Amino acid sequence: MPTGEVVTTGYGKTSNAGFPNERREVFLDVTPRWTCEGIYQFVKPITPGMNCTRKSGQTAGACGTG
Repeated sequence: MPTGEVVTTGYGKTSNAGFPNERREVFLDVTPRWTCEGIYQFVKPITPGMNCTRKSGQTAGACGTG
């Protein structure tokens, strides 16, 4: 089973790369690519095989996962 922590993302925080001004609970998996996709999609369930992709010119590093 994936492990991780639930955090709140919000506008202006480095963890959400400047996404719209909302706050949602997202499950951040220990695997960076899952974390990245979870932030991009906000409330989509995080499942094995998800990949972090470029969205609106942002790169993987912009997700706050380094």
